[in-house]
Amino acid sequence: MKTYPAAFSPVLHGTLTGLLATGLLLAPGALQMRLEWDMPWALGSGARVWAAAAHALCFFLMLGLLGAAWTVHIRAGWLRRENIRSGGALLSAFGLLALSGLGLYYAGGEALPRWSVIAHLLAGALVPALYVAHRLGARAAAASSAAGSAPGSGHAPSRSACVATWVNCWLTAFHHCIGSTSPDSGAAASLASAAAGADGHVTKPITAEGLLKVVEQVWAAKTRDQDKAQSA
Repeated sequence: MKTYPAAFSPVLHGTLTGLLATGLLLAPGALQMRLEWDMPWALGSGARVWAAAAHALCFFLMLGLLGAAWTVHIRAGWLRRENIRSGGALLSAFGLLALSGLGLYYAGGEALPRWSVIAHLLAGALVPALYVAHRLGARAAAASSAAGSAPGSGHAPSRSACVATWVNCWLTAFHHCIGSTSPDSGAAASLASAAAGADGHVTKPITAEGLLKVVEQVWAAKTRDQDKAQSA
């Protein structure tokens, strides 16, 4: 949600809270009217109308917020394949709430309104749990992503390996300049090891003296090779 305005998260949580609170107020009356349960308490007719209006307003606002989340948050999560199960379950629960809500208002007969209230109450009870699970999954994914991008996590070569590769390339060019075809890779490895710390990352700078020492080692090796060739 970092790409959204700062007010998006408070509005989202406020809408969810209002939706849950008004739903809890309306639940006893729905069970009493639709399922003919004996409830110890239910809203009066006047209060029930205002609660139903507030509940519908919160849900329409929630649909708009879901549309805003779809444009960036949901699509990005789908592309990254992160939190798909909890997110899909949460979207499915909101879809069931919308369909069953329409059934509560407009369904005729006896069976369809009864099943609509059952589905609506079950989906409404699942939304808070699914939302918490989705938030926990998002935190776990963020922690895993942060750990994966940390130094030494295996997603990028260590700096000492990069230094060794660079020095080996430089030595190869130097050997070609002096007429040799067998660069001394051990000199490059020793230079990289001297610059690397205990964790395998460069902690000391590669100095001109260090490079000069490598060149001297290479030149000495070249001289020994020439002496052996002449003595043979």
